Amino acid sequence: MGYVLGLDVGTSFTAAVVRSDGASRSITLGNRSGAVPTAAYVREDGSLFFGEEAVLAGRSQPSRLVLDLKRRLGSGKPLTVAGHRVEPIDLVAEFVAWAVGRVTEREGGEPTRAVLTHPATWGSMRRADFAKATEKAGLAEVSLAIEPVAAAIFHSTEHTFGDGAPIAVYDLGGGTFDAAALRWSPFGIELCGPPQGIDQLGGLEFDEALATIVRRHLGNELAEVQASGTQSADIALANMANECVQAKEALSSESEVDIPVLLPGVSRVLRVRRDEFELLIRPSIEDTVQVLRQALDVARVRPGDLAAVLLVGGASRTPLVIRLVTELVGADVPILRAEPKLAVAKGAAILAESM
Repeated sequence: MGYVLGLDVGTSFTAAVVRSDGASRSITLGNRSGAVPTAAYVREDGSLFFGEEAVLAGRSQPSRLVLDLKRRLGSGKPLTVAGHRVEPIDLVAEFVAWAVGRVTEREGGEPTRAVLTHPATWGSMRRADFAKATEKAGLAEVSLAIEPVAAAIFHSTEHTFGDGAPIAVYDLGGGTFDAAALRWSPFGIELCGPPQGIDQLGGLEFDEALATIVRRHLGNELAEVQASGTQSADIALANMANECVQAKEALSSESEVDIPVLLPGVSRVLRVRRDEFELLIRPSIEDTVQVLRQALDVARVRPGDLAAVLLVGGASRTPLVIRLVTELVGADVPILRAEPKLAVAKGAAILAESM
């Protein structure tokens, strides 16, 4: 039985959804979850492996781990990782080929068509690099779509908005922010105006904010560990960074979290409060809400006229996002958060099936 594929290669995580006979299925790309880290690990011989295995290997050899692969497109600059020269296009191409290979293995055959997504505000150089990467990945029938449109297509299967009713997409992922106003017409979904966005803003910056809090707590003790330059110190610091990521995600539902710190000569548990974290990230989230307002302004859509705001991307689960977006659009406009990590991939699969 043939199937189509929607692949959301995000800055932090990648998700795959297949669709056949009008039904969607999320594909487990890793060993533990559907979405896997968008990460690569460079072996001593220069070969690569990806996803969860890459992150695990990177804990003992942080210098060989490459994260935020997608952010590197369009730069024209190769990376040097552990003495090996790696081109960003090749890195993304091999990652995409690996992800599609995992899907093919689980489905027993290749997809008949694939749709891959990218941020709406990407410039021509990044779009061109991404297209080259998908071509190098060996995909025969592939199309590209912008993430807000894919997310809106998915939500249209879950909710009824009505023809002509404008909706807004607030897409805050691991590395970029997109905002767009869209509406449904007899010809399908249409942008009401050009999308707006912020490059280099997302969950990665929120990870750094939480790490800043930890650094403040540790003070000179951390500085001494960092100055040592030993492999054991590098491994411990990488593990601490991972603890900060997990703590950030927990603060979406908890008012405070404990972060274990195990460094050479330092062993303690730090308690971090959500309000302490939100104080640092508030300026960034206020910037995203301002960009959302700009997207509505250029589309000539008043916030109160929206049928809904769709929150997309893992970082959109931050409670402060919901509060500030609600302040902008008003309490009467529904804020929808269904499957923020899978909405784009699901929409891409629906789009692939319709082609």
